[in-house]
Amino acid sequence: MAERLPLAGFSVTIPHKQKVIRYLDAIDPLAKRIGAVNTVWRKAGRWRGANTDVAGVTTPLARVLRLQKSTVLIVGNGGAARGAAFALSDAGARVTLTGRNPDRVRALAKICGAEALAKEQLEGRHFDAVVHATPSACSRTWTSVSSTVRFRRTSCSTWSYNPLETALLRRAREQGKTAIPGLDMFIEQARGPVEIWTGETAPRSVMHKAAMEALSHEASGTPAK
Repeated sequence: MAERLPLAGFSVTIPHKQKVIRYLDAIDPLAKRIGAVNTVWRKAGRWRGANTDVAGVTTPLARVLRLQKSTVLIVGNGGAARGAAFALSDAGARVTLTGRNPDRVRALAKICGAEALAKEQLEGRHFDAVVHATPSACSRTWTSVSSTVRFRRTSCSTWSYNPLETALLRRAREQGKTAIPGLDMFIEQARGPVEIWTGETAPRSVMHKAAMEALSHEASGTPAK
């Protein structure tokens, strides 16, 4: 069907990041390892897939934390969590995974060399960074986890960018730690598709301004220009 539409590329979001792979002609090696694609484009008549979620995690975290040998807790086990787990493991971080589906958490931990824990096992654990990679910043998984984990040194981050201020970010700031808003992660992962589709460098500041304006209009109920 896509062949009949005037499409040169598109983004893929949950819950389709893994399922879309079966429809593609070629997948870049990292996306293949992760088992999830968030960017699709057509080149030479072939549909290709890549995963730019990895940059959404590693780029903001690397600004405030030395990733190698850092301890990172990832909450979630979907496409975003898979990208984060592989990216951070590849960067040398010691990754721990938790989520609502224990079987999926254990399966992901096994293939990316991470530790799998149930939320009950997180009591008293300390991490250098926490990445919240579930669809909702207010999910029951995070609500129960946020009261038990501690941030050892610097940072936490969340994929959620609406609202900008989440329970995770508030808790990090209460502990005097660096909080990375989901908008920063969203923009970093969005720069990859723009550069793939256009061949041009994606302007981070312009994208941030446009996103903030869109969120402002959404909050006020007025249409964006």
